[in-house]
Amino acid sequence: MNMTYPFFVWLLTIAIGPFLWFMNNSTLENIRDWSGMFEALPIFWGMGMVFSIPFFVIFVLAYYSLNALHIPHFWLKISMSILGIAGIYVSLKLIDKSLLNDFFWCFTPPLVISGLIVKIRSGKEKDVMQD
Repeated sequence: MNMTYPFFVWLLTIAIGPFLWFMNNSTLENIRDWSGMFEALPIFWGMGMVFSIPFFVIFVLAYYSLNALHIPHFWLKISMSILGIAGIYVSLKLIDKSLLNDFFWCFTPPLVISGLIVKIRSGKEKDVMQD
């Protein structure tokens, strides 16, 4: 079992989400928007970490609980992605309902993609797909 799976999924989601949000809300013609993005990134990352810590704890506990059930890795990843999507939705809804539309679609794809590409097994384990 990869003990760092929840951390890397969380970190990649927080790191990539602001880039998607910015690309969605800016134009190529206005280069000042692009330079302003780099100034705002530390704020986005810091706020993302602070506001997502409660759900991160739930995500980690769910990962260890589901992993203890010895379900196949593919289904564990799918379950964690679904839980992550629900966590993003609830977190944004609690923070500010107006943020939901802007940020939900920017943080969900990085969560799902990182959740599927980050390895669950460690290098010593065999990844056996069980059905």
